[in-house]
Amino acid sequence: MLCVIVVLGVIIVLVISRLHARKKVSRTVTEISEMIHSYMMNDTDVTDIFSKEYAEVSTQIVEIKSTMQRHEQLLKEEAVRKNDLIVYLAHDLKTPLTSIIGYLSLL
Repeated sequence: MLCVIVVLGVIIVLVISRLHARKKVSRTVTEISEMIHSYMMNDTDVTDIFSKEYAEVSTQIVEIKSTMQRHEQLLKEEAVRKNDLIVYLAHDLKTPLTSIIGYLSLL
């Protein structure tokens, strides 16, 4: 009888400790997620948002954000180049067509 009570007590302690660990992990993930969101949306320093215990995560997030900013800049430059190409092509096509239309009107 005493063995059954001890076994039940151990099982209860294990279940409670497992539930507590899950809750703690969930809270930590939520906290890190909020820190990441805050850092990505603002132009604040990484040390203002992340504590020292999250130094590895903060380093990786800084690298990701700088890569994203670099890619955004490249996309903007590509859009400008595309628009310039369209303008130049339109001008180059319009110039010969204007002279052709002028010659046709003379005929």
